[in-house]
Amino acid sequence: MNRVLKRSVALAMVAVLLLSLGATPAAAKDASKGRWLKIRVYAHGSTTPTVLVNLPMSFVSAAVKVLAKSGAQATIDASLESSPEDRSSGPRHREIDLEALVKELEAMDPGQILEVQEDDGRVSIWIE
Repeated sequence: MNRVLKRSVALAMVAVLLLSLGATPAAAKDASKGRWLKIRVYAHGSTTPTVLVNLPMSFVSAAVKVLAKSGAQATIDASLESSPEDRSSGPRHREIDLEALVKELEAMDPGQILEVQEDDGRVSIWIE
């Protein structure tokens, strides 16, 4: 698995753990939904995940709401949406509306959210 992918997964895990400190009480009151966000990271050719994360959707929603209320901001690298000539000027970032993200996550039906496959690994994220 390449270093960028490992670093991204490690940062995501740390963020989730830190969020759990402030969001757990809010998540506990909405545990009746029973849906889960599942994340799996597989090394090249492996059928067993090297990283396995199961989070209640109520926890994910509560954590993102806490972030949104705290004034935290999330950005993504939008340079992949542009042509190669535009990318030469450096990365462009697009801000993510965290409250809109919560609404989308809560409204999603169970199923695949994201799957990324590279030569040396695979990452799958879905709601069950």
